[in-house]
Amino acid sequence: MEELHEKYVMDLILMGTKGATGLTEILFGSNTVHVIKNAKCPVLAIPSNYAFNAPKEVLFPSDYEVSFNEKQVKLIVDIGLSNSSRIKIINTTYGDDLSKNQIENKQKLDKILKNVTHLFYSVSNQSVTGAISEFQLKMQINLLVMINNKHSFFENLFFKSTISQIGFHLNVPFLVIPSGEKTN
Repeated sequence: MEELHEKYVMDLILMGTKGATGLTEILFGSNTVHVIKNAKCPVLAIPSNYAFNAPKEVLFPSDYEVSFNEKQVKLIVDIGLSNSSRIKIINTTYGDDLSKNQIENKQKLDKILKNVTHLFYSVSNQSVTGAISEFQLKMQINLLVMINNKHSFFENLFFKSTISQIGFHLNVPFLVIPSGEKTN
C-alpha cells in the first residue's frame, strides 16, 4: 500500500466551501485553509451556492515577488486558452515603484501569458482584499487565481490566525496554485 501512495500524484483538489460557520465574513473554513496551505497540487475552492459560469474573466492578483515559471502558470494558460478567458493581473501599490526584481518577474509573466489575452492593472492606495472585491464586482470576475508563494502577500492575506478579519466575501471559485518552492 505504501508503494501505491508514493506513486500516486493528484492533479487538482476540488473543494466546496462555505466558511467554518457559514457566515459571510469568514472566507474559508479551517479544513479548506489547511488543504490550501499544505497541498502540493492546485486547489479549487468553490463557494456554496455557486452556479457554474465559464471562467471568461480571470483575476490574478500578484505582488510580482514570485519568479514565475511556465510550470506554475501552465494551469492559468490552459484555462485561458480553453475558455477564451481574459486574465486580469492586478498589483496593489502604495506609491512605491516596482523593484527591479518585480519588473523582471512581471516581464516573465507577460512572456509566459503571451498566447492568452491578459491585461496588467496597478491599483493605488487600496488593500489587496479591497482591490479583489472591487474587481470582482466591476469586472464580473468568474475565477480568482493566486500562486501560494510562502513569502508572498497570499500567505499574509489568507493564513493569519485571525482569518475572520479578512473583511470580504468571495463569491467565485478560487484557484490556489502552489509555488513549488515550499519545503515541509
